[in-house]
Amino acid sequence: MSSYTDEELFAVLSEISYNLDEKEKNELLHNHYGLIDYSIDEELSSENSTIILTPKGETIISFRGTDIHNPSDLVADAEIATGLSHFSGKFKPARFREAEETYQQVKEKYPDNEIITTGHSLGGHQSLMIAKNHDLEGHHFNIGASVLDAGIQLKNMIKCSGDGGGDDSCAVLKKQNIYTTGSDILSISMLPRLTKMFGNENINFVKPKKNVDFFHHSLVHFLPQPKAIAATTKKEEKQIYETIRNQDAVKFSILKNIDSDNFCNVYSDQFPLCEKKQYRKIKYYYK
Repeated sequence: MSSYTDEELFAVLSEISYNLDEKEKNELLHNHYGLIDYSIDEELSSENSTIILTPKGETIISFRGTDIHNPSDLVADAEIATGLSHFSGKFKPARFREAEETYQQVKEKYPDNEIITTGHSLGGHQSLMIAKNHDLEGHHFNIGASVLDAGIQLKNMIKCSGDGGGDDSCAVLKKQNIYTTGSDILSISMLPRLTKMFGNENINFVKPKKNVDFFHHSLVHFLPQPKAIAATTKKEEKQIYETIRNQDAVKFSILKNIDSDNFCNVYSDQFPLCEKKQYRKIKYYYK
C-alpha cells in the first residue's frame, strides 16, 4: 500500500511520462516507487502522454513536460508563451489538438472509469486545459503559462472579487489542484498567489530550497523523498538514494538538499553538505 500523499503520487505519475521507453516507465513505476498495482496502457500511450490505470479503477492521463532536446516541445512552449494554446477548432495548435484527441480516446476505451489528468510544466498546461474543459479532476505542477494566462487570471480575479454573480468562472473548482513552488520563473505568469485561471482552484505551495534549483521549476520539488519511497517499497533509504544517484545526478543533487537532514542521517559525513552540518553541530555544542 502506498504511503504517498496525493501531491507525491501525482508528481510520480507526472514523472512517468518523461520516460519514452515503456520498460523504463514500468521500472520507475513498479520497482522504484513500488506502485505495483498500477499499469500502463501501452496502446493509448504516446511520446507526449502516458495512460496509467490505478487499482481504484481510475484512468490517469499524464502529459509529458518539455524535453529541451525535442524541437516539437519547444514549439509547444512557444505556443503557450504566445497564447496560441487557448485557440479553438482548426486554429488550435497540433500539440493541444493531440491532447484533446488523447482524452477522447481514453474516454471511448474506458467509459466507466474516472479520468484524471496530471502533468508538469508544458504537461501541466495541457493537463489543466483538458481537466477544466471536461470537468475532470486534475493535478498540475508548475504550470507553463503566458502573459495571456496572467490576463485571464486578473480578469477573473476582478470579476469574482465580489459575490461572483453566479458566473461559472467564479465557482470553487475543487477538482483542480495546482502545485507550485510559488517562485518558479518559468511559470511565473500563472500568478500562483492570485490564481483564478478558470475559477477558484486549490493552490498548494511547496517552498523551494535555496541554491537547489535556480528556476525553482523542477518536478523534483514535489516528488516523494527516499524516506517515503522506502516506506512504500520496504527498501533501504541508501539503496534508493544510490539508485537515483546512478540514474540522474541532477535529481540526486536536488533531493539531497531538499531534505538534507535526513540525507545526512543516511550518508553521515560522506558529502561536503553533511560535513558542514556536522561542523555546525560541533561549533554550537562548544559555544
